[in-house]
Amino acid sequence: MPKVKCPCLNCVPPERQVGCHGWCEKYISWHKSEMERTEKERKEKYLTIQIMDMQVQGKIRTMKKHGRKK
Repeated sequence: MPKVKCPCLNCVPPERQVGCHGWCEKYISWHKSEMERTEKERKEKYLTIQIMDMQVQGKIRTMKKHGRKK
């Protein structure tokens, strides 16, 4: 999912005010989708790291089993 720019980028008064992030519907929906995208990326990275770790551990076990140094 591609990253989408914040809708506040081109927002001008009177819509843009101090503290408008609390009630602006455009910002709230954008923020929710950004949090979902970020969480999805975080989970994918975690799985990738786990797979890579398993591969490295397997190689280390193989080297030890056959008497090779790291």
